[in-house]
Amino acid sequence: MRDYFTKKELMELSWRTIERMQRRRFRATVQYLLPHVPAYASIFAEHSTNLKRIRSVEDWHKQALPLFKKKYYIKSPQSFIVSPDAAQAFSAYKNYLGKIHKMEKLVLIMTALFKPKHARELAKTFYQPKMPFFSGGTESGNPTLVFITTHQKKLLEKIIEQASQLLQEMHDIKTGTTTGMNLFPYGPHLAWHATHIALDIAADLNLSTAAGGAIPTEQLAIMAKTFKPKIIAGMHDYLKHRFFPTLAKLEPKMPVQTLIINGATKMTVADRENLAKAAHTTGIVQPTILDLYGASELKEDLLPECVPDSGFHHIAPLSTIIRTIKAKRTDDNFITAWEFTKPEEGGHAAIWTIDGAGTLFEGYVLGDNYERISRDTCQHCGLRVERIYDVNRIKDLQAQKKLTGIVEQKIKGAKINLTALRDELLKQNFIKEAQLVVDKNFRGLTIRFASTLPSKEATNAAKKALAGLEITPVLECVPLEELLQKGKKFEPILVEK
Repeated sequence: MRDYFTKKELMELSWRTIERMQRRRFRATVQYLLPHVPAYASIFAEHSTNLKRIRSVEDWHKQALPLFKKKYYIKSPQSFIVSPDAAQAFSAYKNYLGKIHKMEKLVLIMTALFKPKHARELAKTFYQPKMPFFSGGTESGNPTLVFITTHQKKLLEKIIEQASQLLQEMHDIKTGTTTGMNLFPYGPHLAWHATHIALDIAADLNLSTAAGGAIPTEQLAIMAKTFKPKIIAGMHDYLKHRFFPTLAKLEPKMPVQTLIINGATKMTVADRENLAKAAHTTGIVQPTILDLYGASELKEDLLPECVPDSGFHHIAPLSTIIRTIKAKRTDDNFITAWEFTKPEEGGHAAIWTIDGAGTLFEGYVLGDNYERISRDTCQHCGLRVERIYDVNRIKDLQAQKKLTGIVEQKIKGAKINLTALRDELLKQNFIKEAQLVVDKNFRGLTIRFASTLPSKEATNAAKKALAGLEITPVLECVPLEELLQKGKKFEPILVEK
């Protein structure tokens, strides 16, 4: 079964062709898998939905079906797993394959006739949950748990191989001498596992460690000085505030050209610039800093940049259909009235997974906001894929529930673009890091920041820098370690609970 495209195909196929293949997989998913997913079977029964009339995601809207919120999902993740009765499992799998490609159905039937044990094994790898992924809300106690199957785990490796190939070709990463270092926090989450697999592919020596967990940052710095990795992956706030400053104290001679990959946390323009400055202190003269976008709900569907600011490339379009929407009416669990927005206009991200069994998300709101989606050919790498720009990954549940987006929020009646405000603060030479804390009723804003200046002097400088702001925030100058809360994930923008 065709589950992914090669790089050559992604450079040659038109978006119309890709969409046609997406629709075929979507129809197969709706007709033969969703009836065996309790959450969707319930919704379809409630709306008296004729599944044969749902041929594209646009029909999801035409049939007035709701969009699912994360809050609903985390209450019952097991109800989103494809769970057919034993008597129906093989038939559903056979028909699913047949809807996508009749030849696949014929091969499976022949296999069942002549090699029944092998056919049962194929069905098992298609349905059976193999591995859990966690992401989003892990620190708050509300992680998003997603199960991928054996089939999807193998697909994850293929997609990562595609991403690695893209980065190797774009950034002249040659095998034979390349060392890579994985500095994502270790755990059962997507970022660590994806980076581990990617470095196995792209690097000759894979230093698969973790961000100051089992191995202290001081020891990781010694390891980096010794092995001199040319690929470093991790969360930008850990890299710029802990890893590189610790490494710089050892006066290393790191490779002049190094590829640095951020993931799991949003990286603004100022964050990228400050990360480059931190890398310079270790001898990295020409750092190439790339961002990577993923979510546990997207499963194996990872979206890398090819060069900085090139947008997140949707290199696995046969895994997920991604659209942007605007909410019109919403409750705690669903968006009950909504509309699609144009790709160039952006909006809240909604997904329809088409990658087989395991946990399925159809008409599911990720909680992220996209500025826009481009579908033209990338001028840098030549891929003809969707590219997503400016992902707002703020995971505060209250902001998600309101669906107003915390990037731009009214505080005391004044509309404040919080991401842009933090970006401007980080461009001030005296500010090392900043966190914006919004009152739970959106009546006030506190800016907590770490500075190179004494507290009183830093506060006065911050007041001058914010003189043109429509509201007067509370300013708190605190030590960097206190701001970062060692051992916890740093939240650059926070809504009080």
